[in-house]
Amino acid sequence: MSIATHAWYGQAPASAPAGAGVRRRTAGDYYLALLGAVILGYAVAGRGFAYVGVPPVYVGEAALVLGLLVVAWEGSAMRAMSAPALAALAALAAWTAYRTVPYLDVYGLDAPRDAMVVGYGLYAVVVAGLLLARPERLVAAVRAYRTIAVVVLAVAWVVYLVVRQAPDLLPTWPWSIDTHAIEIKPGDLLVHLAAITAFLVLGFRKARPVWLVLLVLGVGIGMVGNRGGMVGYGVAMTALVVMKPPTARFRRLAAAVVLVMALALLAGTSGIRTNEGSRVFGVEQIVENVRSIAGTSDSQPLTTTAEWRLQWWSRIAGYTFGGPHFRDGKGFGINLATDDGFRVDQEQTLRSPHNVFMALLARGGVPALALWLLLQACWFGAVARAWLAARRAGQVRWMGVLAICVVYCTAALVNASFDVHLEGPMGAIPYWTFFGAGLAAARLRVSHPDLLKALAEGPEAPAAPAQKAWGW
Repeated sequence: MSIATHAWYGQAPASAPAGAGVRRRTAGDYYLALLGAVILGYAVAGRGFAYVGVPPVYVGEAALVLGLLVVAWEGSAMRAMSAPALAALAALAAWTAYRTVPYLDVYGLDAPRDAMVVGYGLYAVVVAGLLLARPERLVAAVRAYRTIAVVVLAVAWVVYLVVRQAPDLLPTWPWSIDTHAIEIKPGDLLVHLAAITAFLVLGFRKARPVWLVLLVLGVGIGMVGNRGGMVGYGVAMTALVVMKPPTARFRRLAAAVVLVMALALLAGTSGIRTNEGSRVFGVEQIVENVRSIAGTSDSQPLTTTAEWRLQWWSRIAGYTFGGPHFRDGKGFGINLATDDGFRVDQEQTLRSPHNVFMALLARGGVPALALWLLLQACWFGAVARAWLAARRAGQVRWMGVLAICVVYCTAALVNASFDVHLEGPMGAIPYWTFFGAGLAAARLRVSHPDLLKALAEGPEAPAAPAQKAWGW
């Protein structure tokens, strides 16, 4: 094990030079541990956890400010900003500010709140900067995610069922009486489960049968409740199949799928319902969700929701690409549902068109959408190039870490194309954390190629073929 690894645990290896000493944990180390706890809170409590804090400052915003202070104290932010993806993020943030500031007097806090769809991107700068400052933090982050994965598998799906079946049993926050202390959405859960699936399949934690069964059970429950998350999970698994190292194993996962599918067939006759009674737990509901995406479903609620989204997106494309808001959009702060004529409740709680691409287009015009697409292209391009280089070099653990980042970000982006996911801290903070980790991993693979050898678990290099004992 390397000196850095022993130092992380507070000890120096026997081979360390005299006077090497023990590296003390710094503010950045403690902050990353705190960020892991925040991500776990969002994964198992969702919107309810987002309301922890003192209004109008909640845990997500407080953690962001703290992270910016820490990364500024360590002076590592500029290391991260040299990445083209973060340069594109800076340009998008500047344009967002330009379309937000004029509306502060008009819409008050609604303007910066809507702009946080880009503002949360500062988490990527914080995470990338801290990981690049001390590379051993990436090893510690992988170890910490082992605990996060197990807790999510054991708790999140149970919490989701309780929230859906008996929401009145849960307390509400005194400063937001319409928000329960725990509110988890199935689409958000599926995004987390996509990364956990990759984590287990790639061997970064031993894939025990119980974890695999809980994984497939959680995925099945999530797919019943949300079509966007279902599509996101499916696309992310396609990316995993493409990017997996040659040593990845799917056999136990496949066995768990068969077992849970058998249980789901039985559950379909139980009469257990979710989504206010409109969906039944079982395989048939998942099939119906797939048919609704393809436009062949007979389910009126599913079909109506899809048509409502398409009509709204068409309206946005009309007044931007072919209308008066081509260059600047309608600005950040305005209630798009009300202004576009798609309000669904008297309280006007709906503000976004359930598509992050369309939301940026409507609020920031074509320039905002173009910068968002450039940002994604730069990030996926950087991580893909690093993955290809790792593949050529036989660095299977680097392939695995980069693949997990791609899996999570892919699932999040697809889910955000059908739901309000990246506009709030529940989805945005984990997304930008993996975003920053992917950029840091791509850089560290070159500067510290042996870094991940410190992990006790992870993909192993394929064994060399045995040589013949005799031959001609």
